[in-house]
Amino acid sequence: MPPTWSGPPYADHVRLAIVAWKDQGRADLTAVFAPVLREILATALSASAPHRDHLRAGGPLWLLPAPSARSGTRARGEHRVAALTKASVHDLPASVCRVSGALRLRRRVSDQAGLTALARAANLSGAVAVDPRAARAMAGRPCVVVDDVVTTGATLAECARALRQAGFGPVIAVTLAATRRRGRGALPQPQVAD
Repeated sequence: MPPTWSGPPYADHVRLAIVAWKDQGRADLTAVFAPVLREILATALSASAPHRDHLRAGGPLWLLPAPSARSGTRARGEHRVAALTKASVHDLPASVCRVSGALRLRRRVSDQAGLTALARAANLSGAVAVDPRAARAMAGRPCVVVDDVVTTGATLAECARALRQAGFGPVIAVTLAATRRRGRGALPQPQVAD
């Protein structure tokens, strides 16, 4: 899993709000979540030297929303994470941050809900690809994977694998929220933005 910065724990009211936004037609919550994601992104960029230095050298920094299954995008009427990513940086010049839909699912995957950490990793193994045109345009550059919630890290790990394989530079990730994992075999906890 790439170095990851996340917002509040995915529990209680935060969980209810994200589920409503993602699966219950509350696209209006994008406007509420955008400033939260923007703050998390700012924290991540200030803590990541390669990304910070790239911006100081003139950028731009590429933000890549984690891919969504076509069926989910159709059902929601949009790719929610992509819409959130765009809303979080809408007033920044393109010379600073650009959003790219370069990450794609190259095969069908099962819904991750209810899967164990191992099952999630197996479900996504080799499933993400990078659009070849984007890979040529962004080769060697640092980038940020954006997702709504980090649970086991399988999605972020698979996206980072695909980006590295396509020749991108250092990869970090930001998410709106993170689940808390405890017990044996738990992944390192994401860094939480204050």
